[in-house]
Amino acid sequence: MKKNTERGATLMEIVVVIGIAGVLLGMGLPMTWDFYLTSELRAERANAVQYLRVARTRALSNRGESAHGVALVGANFVVFEGANYAGRNVMRDQAFPRSFGITATGTMEFVFAALSGRSASASTTFMTVSGSTTVRVNTEGLVQ
Repeated sequence: MKKNTERGATLMEIVVVIGIAGVLLGMGLPMTWDFYLTSELRAERANAVQYLRVARTRALSNRGESAHGVALVGANFVVFEGANYAGRNVMRDQAFPRSFGITATGTMEFVFAALSGRSASASTTFMTVSGSTTVRVNTEGLVQ
């Protein structure tokens, strides 16, 4: 009796394994991509809220004896000092990158008054293909 000493996979076994892996990848990739976009959207909102609160805190503490604000300019959040973005003190700008692939609509400039922290009521909506979220600032300057 001859003993079979050859080991390995047949071509058919390899094709079946590749087919199963392709089906699993095809099902899992869209779910993973959606999860990624959702987490990027949450992070973008959290960053916007953080920068708005920083600007409001600076205005409340009368830093530089001036109003402070945040502008969404191109691919950045810009925390600035001044009554508006156009008339700001450029030397005090702090720019932070925004997430790629997330669009913003609505208010692109928020300004908080010195000492009171008050602001015009405004909102910005951040959007991806999988959803959207909104950041609001009320007249008291509270960020939601």
